[in-house]
This record gives sequence, C-alpha cells and structure tokens, in this order.
Amino acid sequence: MNNRKSYNSKVLDDLLREITPEELSRTEKRMLLAMCIDEAIKIKGWKKLDFAKAIGKKPSEISKWLSGTHNFTADTLFDIERILDIHLFKLECKPDTIYKTYFYSITNIPSQYNQQDWLSLMSNKLSKSSYKAKSSINTQN
Repeated sequence: MNNRKSYNSKVLDDLLREITPEELSRTEKRMLLAMCIDEAIKIKGWKKLDFAKAIGKKPSEISKWLSGTHNFTADTLFDIERILDIHLFKLECKPDTIYKTYFYSITNIPSQYNQQDWLSLMSNKLSKSSYKAKSSINTQN
C-alpha cells in the first residue's frame, strides 16, 4: 500500500523552472561525485572521520563534500583519488587533435608590404591551415 502524499508548492515549482539544463547537469554530476567518494570511503572500511584525518580536513568539511553541493578544486579531487586509491576522472586528450606552434622571425619585410600588411597576410595564411599558429615578427629598419 502506497501512503505517499503529493505536495505542490508554487515557490518550488518556480525555482525549478529557473534552473537551466547546464545547472541541472552540474548538480547531477556533483551528486554523482559525492556518491562515488562516499562509496569509496565505505569500501575502504573507513568512517567519515577516518577519511577526514587521512586527507587533513575537518569532519564538517567532509560532510559538505558528501552533500553533493560542493564545488571541488582539481587539487582536492586529485588528493581524494590518491588517498582513496580511486579514479574519479579519465583524463586524456583526443589523439586526433594535433596542435603545432610555428614561430618565425622575419628580418626584412619585402618592400611592397608595410609591417601591418605583412602581419595581416601571414596571419591569414596561417589561420587557413589546420594548425594553431603563433607569430612574431622582428623588423630591422
């Protein structure tokens, strides 16, 4: 038998309508992150106090982390991974993305170009390539 009661709240409905899909996604990910950390603490056989001591934080901060609302720094997440011996993220670059940086120095700009025209011409040529390019031009007068 289901004894659940349904409650309606205009205020809550209005707040939920204001949440963007991006905010909802971030919140879901934070909740999932907190759940993973909590599960890893339990698997290790630790209480939250044990984890707090191991990571050098107050138990109240661990409670905040596990609430699913905390915005972690990368360093804190790396520390959590190390201490709990878990991997929270799979970090890898796309292997098909290649970035090359070109540096070139020109001591004499051809006489038909002024410096600004030459920079513009070179920038256009480099931007049409599939590589990220940087340029520096040194001129001697």
